[in-house]
Amino acid sequence: MLSRRELDLIRLPISVDPLPMPLLRPRRVPLRVSERKTIPPQGEAVTYGIWPIQGIKGKGPVVPPPPPPPQPTGSPILWEYCNTGDNGYYDLWGPNWISMTFTVVSAAHSITSVKMKGGRRGTPGTLTLSIRNTDVDGKPTGGDLTSGAVSANGWNFVPNTYAWYEISVTEYILSLNTKYAIVVRCPAGTDNNNEARWRFNGSNPYVDGGSVWSPDSGSTWNLASANDCMFEVWGRVLA
Repeated sequence: MLSRRELDLIRLPISVDPLPMPLLRPRRVPLRVSERKTIPPQGEAVTYGIWPIQGIKGKGPVVPPPPPPPQPTGSPILWEYCNTGDNGYYDLWGPNWISMTFTVVSAAHSITSVKMKGGRRGTPGTLTLSIRNTDVDGKPTGGDLTSGAVSANGWNFVPNTYAWYEISVTEYILSLNTKYAIVVRCPAGTDNNNEARWRFNGSNPYVDGGSVWSPDSGSTWNLASANDCMFEVWGRVLA
């Protein structure tokens, strides 16, 4: 039979601390060669698949922003041109459109205006000048990239002296080694008595383009590359 002291000991709550768990150390598992990745030095971009991962400065690689594209700067200067030796002219009225192609060969630049040598008979009305792309045959294609318009009614009356006239266009950047077309028309002109005229040099002095004419308001074009129209392309340097 248990004594009173033994019974009291049985009734007391007993707290037992759990045995400490042994510290577990991570086991190093060697990676296969195909799974290994090299961590680049600070500042270099890391790309997984096709998406770059931008890190936090001081804690991982940083992807720098792309540089801004070059922008026009300074005053317009002369770029492409054919401006001497004119000995003939094209008629510009109604559906008779004339184009002169040129190639950007020195550097990409903007275009702000085109100068053309010409005159008028009667009242040809508004003359529109635009820049278009060219196809593989060197003919204008697509819509206007940029354009401008002036009234040709105030031009010199021919056969008096022809003169140079400047047509400003909305500034547009031209790409290097690309051929463009200057497209000129006077849709309000009714006939040879109400037309603008564009002078040309018939000995083909401009080697990077030539003239093209359309009898149907630009629907079809015909090459006449021996006649190089008098033109000057003005624009700004890119920086």
